[in-house]
Amino acid sequence: MSIDARSLDARRRMLADWYLGAARRYAHVFCTERQRHVVRVGGTSYYVTSQHLQDALDATYAELHVALGRRSGWGVGKDGKPTALAVAGLAQRRLRSRLVDELRRNERAVVISDDASADDTIADDGLRGELSAVLDELAREPAETRAAVLLTAAGYRAPEIGEHLGIAPASVRQRTSRFARRIRVDETATAA
Repeated sequence: MSIDARSLDARRRMLADWYLGAARRYAHVFCTERQRHVVRVGGTSYYVTSQHLQDALDATYAELHVALGRRSGWGVGKDGKPTALAVAGLAQRRLRSRLVDELRRNERAVVISDDASADDTIADDGLRGELSAVLDELAREPAETRAAVLLTAAGYRAPEIGEHLGIAPASVRQRTSRFARRIRVDETATAA
């Protein structure tokens, strides 16, 4: 087996792992067929049904499975070796594009942007205010904490994030836990 074939097999296994992980991560959406849920993909939240999400996941996996065979540079790190983080990043970006395509095709879904100036946010359910407060709080955090929180929200595990940031997985979990606790404390103080 040549190095390219090994690399392709490794990248395709990583893609399959990402697909299964995404299906587990979004399992709460799949249990209710017609109800819409907020799903966060690559920094943007979407208000989708299980069918929108399943179609987008399937299209992402199928497209990338074929494309990885044609693009040897996709899903590899700076050293040219396949990495789960590179494959997952590629898949997340493609999933986001497929979700947007799916939503445009159906013209019924709503994109909830985390950009405070966006016109396409859902403003009447209080989500915009909560999201804005969390993003403001996150902006005050050190860069490593921001990265740990955002990568965790994107579905990466602590060991992957730790390797990417050059910190211990326990530090990743600690940073995300403390941030979540501060957010809850701030919400409680504001409500009182």
